[in-house]
Amino acid sequence: MHQSILKLLCVGILSAFILPVCAQNSLSADTLSSAFARSLFAKANSAQSRLNNGREYISTNPRTKGHPFFETNVWTEGNITYDGAEFNNVKMLYDVEKDEVVVLNFLLQNKLSLVKQKVESFRIHQHQFIYLQTDSLNKESSGGFYDLLYDQGLAVLAKRKKEIKEINNTSREASFIPADEYYFMKDATLHPVKTLGSIAKLLETSKAEINQHLRKNGIIFRENPEKAMVSIALYHDQLSK
Repeated sequence: MHQSILKLLCVGILSAFILPVCAQNSLSADTLSSAFARSLFAKANSAQSRLNNGREYISTNPRTKGHPFFETNVWTEGNITYDGAEFNNVKMLYDVEKDEVVVLNFLLQNKLSLVKQKVESFRIHQHQFIYLQTDSLNKESSGGFYDLLYDQGLAVLAKRKKEIKEINNTSREASFIPADEYYFMKDATLHPVKTLGSIAKLLETSKAEINQHLRKNGIIFRENPEKAMVSIALYHDQLSK
């Protein structure tokens, strides 16, 4: 009898000390876990908040057929240098009709157009884009984003564009039509090029020599002008060494 009462007293005493300690440890663990989660969110939000410096993206007339974006209208992860900081794996789109970089607003989950002048460069769909200011270009080119196709002695760049054109005069239907422009940068000056003749004149070589080089490499200019221009620039740089 006395032994049973003693056991009960021991159990009661132990419970009085152990349960509060366990509860306190559990509370501490929950508090630490919550604090850690808040810390992680704050860090992510702080880093991403610099990309929230822009304005709400206003889409073009939704009745226009097609889309104004480079390659696709689906969010694609890319890298961007913005406002002096580098950001990786950013969900973005590039509106080539408006020449605007669009990102997903981290807080509001809507589309945000970045301040163009703060975008130093960005990479999307395996293409590297750089921002060139108007005062650094000649009268035949405009400021904005350029797709850097080749960059050695010469540089080959593409100005990605889409124009809205009516495809049916009766119904006033319109569609986005690609209208890319190409440039060679030589002696720190951007020169527009459209034909083999214009490239030959710029590089001070003969059109026949360029054609011979392209044929040797199985490249047809009208079928793949970008590949042809990069090959020509590489060939020119090799000869200039």
